[in-house]
Amino acid sequence: LAEHMGGDLDARAWQQITAALGSIEYDERGSAGHDAFAAYARSVFKPLEARLGWQDRPGDTPDVQTLRRTVIEDLGAWGDPEVIAEARRRFAAFVRDPAAISPNDQPMILNVVGRYADAATFEQLHTLARQSADDAQKSRIYRALALARDPKLAAQAANIALSPEIPPQLAMLRLQMFFVMTSEQPKLAWTTFSGNIGKLLSPFGALAPLVEAQYVPQIFWDSLPPDQMEAWLRAHVPAAMSPQVAKGMESARFRVAQKAQLVPEADAYLASRAQHT
Repeated sequence: LAEHMGGDLDARAWQQITAALGSIEYDERGSAGHDAFAAYARSVFKPLEARLGWQDRPGDTPDVQTLRRTVIEDLGAWGDPEVIAEARRRFAAFVRDPAAISPNDQPMILNVVGRYADAATFEQLHTLARQSADDAQKSRIYRALALARDPKLAAQAANIALSPEIPPQLAMLRLQMFFVMTSEQPKLAWTTFSGNIGKLLSPFGALAPLVEAQYVPQIFWDSLPPDQMEAWLRAHVPAAMSPQVAKGMESARFRVAQKAQLVPEADAYLASRAQHT
């Protein structure tokens, strides 16, 4: 589908494509075929990025605006050097003047910068997050910290998420940071989350056991083997939540099985494609 889209700007179709490629790129991480697949995914979206540009244009529909931001952030996540460099350039302007990037564009810039942050950039982000008086902007920056690919910086982000510097009115942000972290550091996210689950789920009040039973396995599906996840859940939630645990684990096991299927299929597709080009 992606290779036959050409110049078509059907935003809904492209969103489906980027979601599919994003899932496969994540699943390929750590495998021998990852770099080849990431290069393929970038090749599909670079022409679209060039056509959409980085700025909203008169006449753009909301769907096209959303697509632009998705494409840029995904290309960054897939290691596109030009996108990473441009995101860093725009972030430098943001450091000097937070009004330099519109609120709608901030996530795509901050998330790319956060993923590839070194210690100095991480501290810049952290300082901006602490100093921001805008709760929405503060949350965007903290979530970007949680995307750090550097293991030491990711551990710092996990500690920040649990620290008193997260204000009471943003209690849900703590949980969001660990949900975001699963995309880059799934094991760290789970270890820290599971060790502090009472604190992190406290905003849900009486609904916390339901969230834990049904939604935690869907989010942390790649953090530990499904059987271990299920055993942990059943030891930590009331027996009455058994149907919800079963539902959550069904989703988790489906995603694990999908990963096992998609990686060899993607590798075979790229190998076949290389033979015919």
